[in-house]
Amino acid sequence: MLFDPLARAPDLRRLAETEARFEGRIILATDRLAALVEERPADVWVRLAFDQGPRQRPRVRGEVAAEVTCLCQRCHEPFRYLLQGTWELVFAASDEEARILGEEGVDSCHETGPLDVAAMIEDELMLALPMAPRHEPACASLMQADTAPHPFAALKGLFARDGRDK
Repeated sequence: MLFDPLARAPDLRRLAETEARFEGRIILATDRLAALVEERPADVWVRLAFDQGPRQRPRVRGEVAAEVTCLCQRCHEPFRYLLQGTWELVFAASDEEARILGEEGVDSCHETGPLDVAAMIEDELMLALPMAPRHEPACASLMQADTAPHPFAALKGLFARDGRDK
């Protein structure tokens, strides 16, 4: 199902107090992820759970998955890649509280207004992208396809004649 309540900026406190849960598919409206992959995902599966986190601040726990088309950095051929991510984020009332939570090892951000859930989901997908997408190790590399002789191959013979190869 495509759920619409998340498209509207929901009230974080209310979601946390009611321990709201959402699961379903959404369509990303922006081009931020599309700029990083060859083909944007048709839809994104997402599961979100809201509750009270540390210091009684609103918290969201999420899972996301989407299939995208990436360009292999070895052979420069497109391939399908499953992006998956999980996260937990606490919404702090101030920058100072966010800093304190960070020192306690809690991922947090300063709550500055209504939550843009679609942007948060897209952020997590972008974080799940590999630095250098590649096929499995069996893909043909452009470097391996080069059959030209090694430029220093002739030097091996010089060392052997001088007796310096020991």
